[in-house]
Amino acid sequence: LIDLTGNGGGSQWAEAAARIVSPFSLRSERLGFVRGAHWVAHWQSLAAELRQAAGHASGQDRARLTRWALEVDRAQAEARTSCLSTPLWSGQHPECEWLGHDFYATGVLAQADAAALRAKGWGSLVFSPAEYDFEEAVWHGPLLVLVDSNTGSAAEEFAAVLQDNKAAAVIGAPTAGGGCGHTNGGTPTTLSHSRAVLELPDCARIRPDGSNEVGGIDPDVLVGFRATDGMRRKGLRLMKALPRGLAVAAGLCRGGRCESRQPSERAGPDRKRRTNRS
Repeated sequence: LIDLTGNGGGSQWAEAAARIVSPFSLRSERLGFVRGAHWVAHWQSLAAELRQAAGHASGQDRARLTRWALEVDRAQAEARTSCLSTPLWSGQHPECEWLGHDFYATGVLAQADAAALRAKGWGSLVFSPAEYDFEEAVWHGPLLVLVDSNTGSAAEEFAAVLQDNKAAAVIGAPTAGGGCGHTNGGTPTTLSHSRAVLELPDCARIRPDGSNEVGGIDPDVLVGFRATDGMRRKGLRLMKALPRGLAVAAGLCRGGRCESRQPSERAGPDRKRRTNRS
């Protein structure tokens, strides 16, 4: 049981952490990005880094890096195609799509061997878990993730990727709906009259059913936590629902998908390249 109650999020370490406890390879959510100069700059920088890496690579690696750089170029072109939000203020739908949809919460790749990419040096450019030194699949057994209304942002990302891949059952209350967050510092806007600074998310994580993670994570097993519950009351409510949660988690392990084992070694988060999208 992994307790994420009250966990407001953090960084892209969530994607690596999910892969530590998942018994099998995970496929991450699609990324939606707000079209505009902020994401143009992001994709432009990434394409340049990929081409620089390609210049020092050879063979298959050079070909892959060059291909990925071209794919990022297409994302950059999409980001340049603006979509005005004016119709939204009058309750109308804009004629264009507000978000661009290229790549994934983990980067260019949704699924990959993080250790193999980490050894490349440039691996984190295309798959964010490769930033960290960790061992995948150290737990091969039924997995429960406990959430509540104060579970948000990157903690929701952790729960969602496990739930979407049927690697864990989620138990608790619907989450906060913090969503994707602010990439590379976000897009703070100073209002002209009040001088207040408005910060809005510049990205979205899109789940396999097409829903935006900002809607929150609905548990597989609902527990009726209340805002006024203390630790003891929450514990009592959880204990009543725990047998159902364990049954759902065990069901995900049918057919030999999971079996308990101990990790061969323990590895902590060794941050290699900065990301900031929670």
